[in-house]
Amino acid sequence: MKGISILSFLLFFSIHTFAQSDKVNKEIISDSFEVGMGNWIDGGSDCKISRGHPSSGVYCILLKDNSNTASSVYTKNLKLSGVEEISLSFKYHAYSMEENEDFLLEISIDGGKHFDIYENWVSGLDFENNEYHSERLNIQYNFTDETVLRFRCDASSNNDQVFLDQIELFEGAATTQSEIITINNTKVINLKPEIDHSKREAIKLFPNPASDYFSINLRAARGVAGTIEIYNLVGSKLSTTIFRADHSDVVSYPIDYLENGYYSVCVRTENDKLHVLRLMISK
Repeated sequence: MKGISILSFLLFFSIHTFAQSDKVNKEIISDSFEVGMGNWIDGGSDCKISRGHPSSGVYCILLKDNSNTASSVYTKNLKLSGVEEISLSFKYHAYSMEENEDFLLEISIDGGKHFDIYENWVSGLDFENNEYHSERLNIQYNFTDETVLRFRCDASSNNDQVFLDQIELFEGAATTQSEIITINNTKVINLKPEIDHSKREAIKLFPNPASDYFSINLRAARGVAGTIEIYNLVGSKLSTTIFRADHSDVVSYPIDYLENGYYSVCVRTENDKLHVLRLMISK
């Protein structure tokens, strides 16, 4: 390849790869927020267009705090009836997110009346502050013509911030595992394989929202004893449960004594690791 630089080769490889991908994957939406919200809707006072930490260009979406809808950005209704799988990719940068604070991807199939949590990204587990990250998900769901995707920040103050950029949605599974990066406003291919987050163990809570019970996945704490504590929003401890080192992978709890609202579920292991999970009760 005499006379051809590595960058030129990567650009050629990139163009060739994207040309092949376009034959398979139909673009649904693609937004870089340089000229406004595009296909997304501002959820409220804790969401805005920002110059803070764009992954490319000048602008991005800023989400902060944990003000429910006001801390979110969501799509208009997407006509996805009959679509079996979509691929979602985006880039993000977090600032001042304390350990175990997170942001969420939620899905609604009734035009935004009800949302289910599909995935979350946790500070200290999935990302570190002040770094740029890239994500790609293949999502299989019972999509409708009133499908809405929502990103929501679930932190604790206005200083806790997530900057989202380059959000792209395609019909069908992603056709490449290479990460897209930007050099001088030109997309090229980074041949480093993307991390498979599905293989990483994490302490998670489900279903959320919960009505009759909730369960905690404790596989990440195998062989370690600890406690599970539930707090209300004013910091009062409502219950404490001790689990032994030979605990089950998944433990469940009835919630008939809890009223509708938000709670913090704190999982503390004997090796001094603390996981703070958000729980919503909706009966």
